[in-house]
Amino acid sequence: MSSDNEQNMTQNMSTVTDPDTTYKLSLDELEQLLTEDDPGAARKRKHHSKGSGTARIFTSPLFEKGCDLDALLADQMKLQAKNMGYALHISADEKVELGDVNKRFDIGKSIADGGQGVLTKARDLSLKREVALKSLRQELIGDKLARDCFLTEAQVTAQLDHPAIVPVYSLNKDQQNGIHLAMKLVKGQTLKEYLDKIILHYEMDGVRKFDLKKGLHHRLDIFLRICDAISYAHSRNIMHCDLKPANIMIGEYNETYVIDWGIAKLIYEPGGKTLTQESLTVMNGTPRFMPPEALMLQGRDERSDIFALGAILFEIVTLEQAYSGNTSKEVIENIKTNQRNPIKSRFRYRIDEDMKAIINKAMAFDPEQRYQTVDALAEDVRRYMLGEEVSANPDHFWGKINRWSINHRRLVMATGLLLLIALLSLHIWSQMRQMQQTVALQNRNIAASLAYNRVGKTGMAIDRRIASLENMLDNLGDNLVLLLENRTTENNTQNRFVHYLDYQSEQSRPASAVFSLAYNQVIDPEHFSAFMTGGQDLKEYDHLLKQLNLLHSQIPRLMRNSKDQQDEDMSQQELYDEMLTTGLSVAWVYFAFSNGLHLTYPGSGSYTADYNPHQRRWYQVALKKEGKPVWGDPYQDILTNEMVIPCSMAVNSSKGTLYGVAGIDVPLSKLKNIVTQFGNQSTAVAGRFLVSQDGTILIRCGIEPNRLHEVGETTGINSDKVPTHLHLDMRWKKYGTKICTENGLEFIYAFARVPAINCTYLEKIWLQPWLEKVQEAEEQLSKD
Repeated sequence: MSSDNEQNMTQNMSTVTDPDTTYKLSLDELEQLLTEDDPGAARKRKHHSKGSGTARIFTSPLFEKGCDLDALLADQMKLQAKNMGYALHISADEKVELGDVNKRFDIGKSIADGGQGVLTKARDLSLKREVALKSLRQELIGDKLARDCFLTEAQVTAQLDHPAIVPVYSLNKDQQNGIHLAMKLVKGQTLKEYLDKIILHYEMDGVRKFDLKKGLHHRLDIFLRICDAISYAHSRNIMHCDLKPANIMIGEYNETYVIDWGIAKLIYEPGGKTLTQESLTVMNGTPRFMPPEALMLQGRDERSDIFALGAILFEIVTLEQAYSGNTSKEVIENIKTNQRNPIKSRFRYRIDEDMKAIINKAMAFDPEQRYQTVDALAEDVRRYMLGEEVSANPDHFWGKINRWSINHRRLVMATGLLLLIALLSLHIWSQMRQMQQTVALQNRNIAASLAYNRVGKTGMAIDRRIASLENMLDNLGDNLVLLLENRTTENNTQNRFVHYLDYQSEQSRPASAVFSLAYNQVIDPEHFSAFMTGGQDLKEYDHLLKQLNLLHSQIPRLMRNSKDQQDEDMSQQELYDEMLTTGLSVAWVYFAFSNGLHLTYPGSGSYTADYNPHQRRWYQVALKKEGKPVWGDPYQDILTNEMVIPCSMAVNSSKGTLYGVAGIDVPLSKLKNIVTQFGNQSTAVAGRFLVSQDGTILIRCGIEPNRLHEVGETTGINSDKVPTHLHLDMRWKKYGTKICTENGLEFIYAFARVPAINCTYLEKIWLQPWLEKVQEAEEQLSKD
């Protein structure tokens, strides 16, 4: 090449910044490009030592020495190497007889345009077939280096006889001294275009729409065909030097071709012992796929192609580039410093550790750590696709067992068949038993459903009672507003309000205040007790209290909370007697006014001087509910030692002004009559319970003591909370049944939510006695 051409080539390559462009540089040109910012880099150049391990791969005999066949094969290899050497060392002084391209081909339209050549579609006039005609660009006809590369590609491709290498038909010239290479017309696309289309479809349609494993295996099949072609070339002592997705063609029938052999080089001298001078001095290719030893001027051998294959495999698997960089210098610097991108999918699907290990080994920074042959790389990829152990990532103990099972399918299947026969035999033997168990299970489910029917009705009955109590509180609030806004006072009526301190002394308490068994303290059914926050005088509220005197005549009957007509006819004294002895449905009624006045019925002295109703939870929660009844958490009354649940409601004027909060306390024991009336009455019932949201038992009703002999020893829930497993079911399912075994006995737990008070009604039933009762009922129905 002339000095002018060398200068032009160097100037052109110095201005190129695309890291995916194929560079064709001499040693001096590449060294100048790489040492612009690092003048000391040129001193780091190294060469392969003669007789390296890689060289021995191509010189080791196929058979033992002395074998006639071995000698024959060695002679053939030498002859092939000699032919390859002729193809790669063509020069301008050699005479190449070329035919006229216009006499043999009818040249059509251009189908591709590259850096050195133009690809057109042509028709062979003698054989009547379509061919691809690659022509050296018009402006490069006088460029000796470009012509040598073009002729090299033609002769190398022609002598590499492999299905994955495009067949060459002829080399021709034209009247302007141009050269043209006729080859098979491949109708298809490059691997780069194919990968770009996959990325586009994944981005537009989403990866979940596609079978990712099948798609990856299809791409790996293409990669293996590439490996086969490069392995064949290496066996002929040729390295490609410019492997990249753009130089891989995929035909319309999925056939694969490795193209663009224009910068291919001999690996070793024809004798097969040392690297050729071109392998050591000419460094060319596409920067993004060049190995570090080439960029650091250490020469290259067949392992350089293996590095490029690893970079192609990286893109096939991840759909990303192995090295980042917007310019050639950035990419080269990343390769030289081993700054490769992590092996992560562009679309975040999982990549197996075996595949990562294969890529890492193929792209190892040190050539000695890479696969030493393309066949070894292809073998690992094939083993990966078959689910077998790969050399790059050997299996641990359990991995070997797993792979052994997969690789010995026949033995595993035979063993499985024997087990299946044994299981079938066992199945036949146990068929009748299974049928009996199925019938028993059906009976259990029916029994559980029947148990739940009554439990569900009981839960609804409790919910209705709660609703009626809310309605009672709502009526109290309406009556309070009516009395306050009517502004009338009853001067002739008895004063119904007593200071709470008067109840704490026998001398000052009213005569109507007596001890109550139900309340376990002194109460006054004829008066309210009054408490003033901050110690105000009760006389300050005389006018307000006179307005509220009429409340007393309404409250006792509302507290009984009964819709029975007979109960409506009860006298006031009868209501007082029931309140004192057994208690009413509501234990306490109270009003906390916003001005600090607090009234409670029935009257009592059970307050302390620091009591402040405005700081109580029932007061604060009611204000947030804007006039709607709200139930608080159950608590245990200190005097009566039973669970009580409060309900409170904000009371507003007709204009929306807050008067205060009205509330009631309901003893949960008063709900027992609902359980008795609606719950399951069978002797198989071990217990009935009302359970809070945290699993605490608020009410428990066992079976009658005189009926224990019918069902044996009682096994109700003895703790204060239900079992954890049952509590979890009650929280998440809210309604349903659960069959459990405790101490060798089976029980049905049936439960139903009571949403108004955020509790659950629960029944525990002995399964076996319950089944017997159900069967007896069914037999009785069938007789009737």
